[in-house]
Amino acid sequence: MPLMQSVMQRLMSKELLYPSIKEIVEKYPGWLNEQKSTLKTEEYDNYQKQFEIMKEICNEFEKEIASSENAKKEQFEKVLQLMQKVQSYGNPPKELVSTINPGVPVDGEGNLQIPRMPEQCVIM
Repeated sequence: MPLMQSVMQRLMSKELLYPSIKEIVEKYPGWLNEQKSTLKTEEYDNYQKQFEIMKEICNEFEKEIASSENAKKEQFEKVLQLMQKVQSYGNPPKELVSTINPGVPVDGEGNLQIPRMPEQCVIM
């Protein structure tokens, strides 16, 4: 397995990513409800879509998968795809992301940093 893919699989493993995503999913409905009157319709819709996709990520991690390398690779690819889909709607609310566990990479403003696909890496 190429080095970059191995690193990404570790960063996006259930052990590191799931607790943080689960925490955000638990807080998202309350945050959406509190912010609905202050957000533009498009912003609210994007955050709502992010919330739905993050629930899918949690569901993917909660599935029982075979311990084979192929099954792990398939789950990694699915989670990576979903994480990139989350990012396509912009950064999650910094009020939610800044409170998550330190296992998930965030920038100085608390914005979630999503790795790109390995084939897009200029090092590889």
